[in-house]
Amino acid sequence: MSNWRGDKKALFASVALGLAILLLISVNLLSNSVFRNLRVDLTQDKLFTLSEGTEKMLAGLEEPVLLRFYFSQDLANEYPSIRDYARRVQDILAEYVAVSGGRIKYEVLNPEPFSDTEDDAVGLGLQGVPVNTGGDRLYFGLVGTNTVDEVSVIEFFRQERDAFLEYDLTRLVYEISTAEKAVVGVVSALPVYGGPGNPQAGEPEYKPPWALITQLEQIFELRQVSLDAGPVDDDINVLLVIHPSNMTGPARYQIDQFVLKGGRAMVFIDPLSEESARIPDPENPLAPKGSDLPDLLKAWGLGLVPGMLVADSRAAQSVQTSDQGRPVVLPYLPWLLLEAPNFNLDEVATSQLGRITVRSAGRLEPIEDSEVEFVPLLQSSSESMMIERFYVQFGGNPKALLEKFEPQGIRYTIAARLSGSVVSAFPNGPLNAEANSEGVREPLGETPEEHIAESTEPINVIVVGDTDMLLDSAWVQGQQLLGRVLTIPVADNGAFVANALELLGGGSNLVGLRTRGTGQRPFTVVDELQRQAEAEFRETESGLQQRLQETEKQLSDMRSGGAASLEMLSAEEGAALAAFQRDMISIRKQLRDVRHELRKDIEGLGTILKVINIGGIPVLVGIIAIFVSLVRRRYRKRALEMQ
Repeated sequence: MSNWRGDKKALFASVALGLAILLLISVNLLSNSVFRNLRVDLTQDKLFTLSEGTEKMLAGLEEPVLLRFYFSQDLANEYPSIRDYARRVQDILAEYVAVSGGRIKYEVLNPEPFSDTEDDAVGLGLQGVPVNTGGDRLYFGLVGTNTVDEVSVIEFFRQERDAFLEYDLTRLVYEISTAEKAVVGVVSALPVYGGPGNPQAGEPEYKPPWALITQLEQIFELRQVSLDAGPVDDDINVLLVIHPSNMTGPARYQIDQFVLKGGRAMVFIDPLSEESARIPDPENPLAPKGSDLPDLLKAWGLGLVPGMLVADSRAAQSVQTSDQGRPVVLPYLPWLLLEAPNFNLDEVATSQLGRITVRSAGRLEPIEDSEVEFVPLLQSSSESMMIERFYVQFGGNPKALLEKFEPQGIRYTIAARLSGSVVSAFPNGPLNAEANSEGVREPLGETPEEHIAESTEPINVIVVGDTDMLLDSAWVQGQQLLGRVLTIPVADNGAFVANALELLGGGSNLVGLRTRGTGQRPFTVVDELQRQAEAEFRETESGLQQRLQETEKQLSDMRSGGAASLEMLSAEEGAALAAFQRDMISIRKQLRDVRHELRKDIEGLGTILKVINIGGIPVLVGIIAIFVSLVRRRYRKRALEMQ
């Protein structure tokens, strides 16, 4: 009887196991057929969930796009970090394919050394990294093509740019799916396009366009715009406004209306244009040489501190001057060299910059209670203060500025991105250029029928409080080569402008993309414990090091006290010397033990927390399953007893 019951249990177990296997296979088949595109992103920062802007862009693709992922799989096996990051890139590319609804085709290619695939990768502009002495190169890039064989490339995926992975991929797809360059309308009171020079002042008869314009023409379609002639053309994507000094009311009105109906703008204003100050005004030598758009900025939730410049002792550039006839090098507080700590690393336009120079820049500040989002892009250090414009306009003396300098402990914003819903700065239409007897500028006439009273969508505007940063002398140097003068960038001023215009010109889908979390997940708890342990170690080590130094000093003093050797010391002195030596050896051993225990504790903590993080969930699930099984067995037993 007992054998029969045992055989029956074994039969039931076999049947149950078979049914479980069948159920598992069925679930997998069902998920592959019915839930193929169903994905669940459980990562903290939704690393594999595309943003709304990307989804809109993919949904709007009119023609198919082919993405070819070139990855040297075999060579990457020796580099686990690259291999793991390649898996992350492939996962998010798969998400692009899934969301695109078939508009994106995706291929994975392995460019083995000396293969045709490697030749194709090189020909398409991918960057191979040498990995051994044999000349083998590792490829890890992406090529996008459209139906007319236009190409856009990511040369090599860099892990340090992981937070901008979605932006880079979306921009590539956007570029390859958009046939025409973005159109940038240029409005400037400065001769950015060149023009007649002043030979008497040492200038050539004809000055060429600024290096900035030359660079931007390679990326965008630039078009000079006269705002006094009427509304901005509808095909212009971005307005680039440089030094809008003495801009008329109708011209400012056109900027207002352009932004309100969805146009993007990058505006450079300046409390002191040193370029303009070079040419004195004989009729009004004290006239300020600045520019501002106070009515527009106010409508956008922003203000420029009038007549004041940012001075920064930490970021100040060094200049050569004279002190009582002697040449000296001093920091010139209004000329700043901004580097990584001064950039907003969470913003696409400034995340990868190296250095930017600004000269006599103004301070931008948000208007209190404004609902417009104010995001700083460039800031001074905390070793800053505001100085009066006239100290610089009339021959700023570096030494005199240093003597007046008192840092305020405040970081001042020099460039900012603005986003949000706004109303028109001209509710009644454009204003007269001249004010009436009461100092009020009245409307030119009736409000135009096409007048826009408030923004149709959130505005996207970048404002910079300096125009001199755009001068050639601020960021490029000329170099003679084969009879030609080449402009070599020495700062990233041009890259900053190009990044910002590219971002704005890409429309709301690209502008809306921000930095994402990184796929590299450190154990922050371990890191914090490590910092605490190291702090305790440093304290212990400091005490031991002090004892060691005192012991070594006493030992040295005893040895240099006139005795040449241990034999010449008294018995008491010899015993003291031997004790010092023993102490020194003991202290050194304690130091080694402290360091060893530190490493041991940190490794132990790391191991424990990693086990908890990796194995905690399976163990928890197992405990829950056992608990549920015990409860069900108890209920089943009670049910049998009640029968």
